[in-house]
Amino acid sequence: MKRLQQLFAIVLTIVLLASCGKNDTAEKKETTLKEDNKILIGVTATPHEEIIKALEEEFKAKGLEVETKVFSDYPLFNTALADGEIDANYFQHEPYFEDFCEEHDLDLVSLGAVHLEPLGFYAKDLTSIDELSEGAEIIIPNDDTNCGRALLLLQENGLITLENGDELGQTEKDVKDNPKNLKITPVDAATAAKTYQDVDGGVINSNYAILEGLNPVEDALVLESTENNPYANIVAVRRGEENSEKYKVLMEVLQSDACKTFIENEYGGSVVPAK
Repeated sequence: MKRLQQLFAIVLTIVLLASCGKNDTAEKKETTLKEDNKILIGVTATPHEEIIKALEEEFKAKGLEVETKVFSDYPLFNTALADGEIDANYFQHEPYFEDFCEEHDLDLVSLGAVHLEPLGFYAKDLTSIDELSEGAEIIIPNDDTNCGRALLLLQENGLITLENGDELGQTEKDVKDNPKNLKITPVDAATAAKTYQDVDGGVINSNYAILEGLNPVEDALVLESTENNPYANIVAVRRGEENSEKYKVLMEVLQSDACKTFIENEYGGSVVPAK
């Protein structure tokens, strides 16, 4: 009988220890999830930071803390992400992202699209793009994808013809026909909104246009179509981290009806939710 009691005591001890181990594991898992709820995301000031800030309560309601770090130069975003300076970034469209990662050998991945910023053509002294005179100078973004995107906008409006039709990724060297002998000058995308008035006009990314007080819907002489547009802005993270719970929650909020409603109400077509 005494031996049976001893055996029972040993079994009971093992069961209790195992139970404690499971509870400890559960507590550790819960603690880890609570601690791993912070995201530092690289953004441009407009509209990306504005969108993140507007959704602050939505993030908090899901237990997520999202802080922003504003960059002004496109190339810094992806290198900062790859180097671990930030956890994610939100500023770029898929074609730019793919080209940059390939060129710089960065192992990053897209979490999905959030919104689209239509590219527009602006001119200080014109009321129509057709008023551009012989030999007028136009500035366009100088990065590979936005350069080609700007040229397609000029082609769609009858100013030039490109060697490879509607193919993406063309440069000013691919201009086949230029009836008005326009001088097409690539410049840094971030400075285009500041310098377009120094020439005859310019193609400007909407985020930079808004930052300079321009309203793309009202001020652009022509605006890029949003239909079947491949240039929706995405969120990117380091490969291998894309299945993290906090990033799933981040995208759940950024692709929510609340986010879409804010974008539509705040920007009135200058920025549109991704479809």
